[in-house]
Amino acid sequence: MMENPLEDQNLLIARSVFVRYGYQKTSMADIARAMGISRQALYKKYGSKSDLFQAIGQSFLEMAEYHAQKLIANEAMDIREKIETAFDLWSGQIIEELRSSPHSYEIMAVAEIEMGDKNNLALSSWLYDMIEKSEYCRTRDELDDVVVTLMHVAVGLFYKAKTRQQYKALLKQAVRTIFK
Repeated sequence: MMENPLEDQNLLIARSVFVRYGYQKTSMADIARAMGISRQALYKKYGSKSDLFQAIGQSFLEMAEYHAQKLIANEAMDIREKIETAFDLWSGQIIEELRSSPHSYEIMAVAEIEMGDKNNLALSSWLYDMIEKSEYCRTRDELDDVVVTLMHVAVGLFYKAKTRQQYKALLKQAVRTIFK
C-alpha cells in the first residue's frame, strides 16, 4: 500500500485477520490478539465486529479520497493516467490480498452490505471531477456514459483479474480504448 497519513495500523491488522479467517469466522478475540490489545479495549474502541468492519471500510474510503484529491489536482498527468491510477489505488492494490483468501467473496459481500453505496458514489464523484476537469466530454450525457462505463469495466476486471499486474494491464487497455 502507498504511504498515507490517514492509515491506521490497527485497521490494517484487523483487515488482514478478516481476510485470513473470513468475516463470519473472525472473532473480536482473534483481532485483539493480532493487535496485541485486550478484547475489552477493542470493544471499547469499536463497539462491535460490524462497527470495526465499517471502520476499516471508512479508513479505506478516506485513503482513496486522499489519493483522489492528489490525482485531481495533478496537472502533469493526462486523464488516462489519472483514471488508471485511481482505479489501481481503489481496487488494484487489494486484489492479491483478497485472491489469497478463500473468503474473498464473503468479505466483498459483507463490505457491500456494511458500506452500501458509499464507495461507488465516492469513486463516481472523483471520476466526474477528473473527467470534467480534463474537458474530454462535450456534454453531461457523454460524461455520464463514460463514468458508468468505467465503473462497470473496473468492477468486471476486479472480479476477473487474478493479480494486480493483470488488473492494471486490462484496465489500461480499457481506458485507452475509451479515451482515444
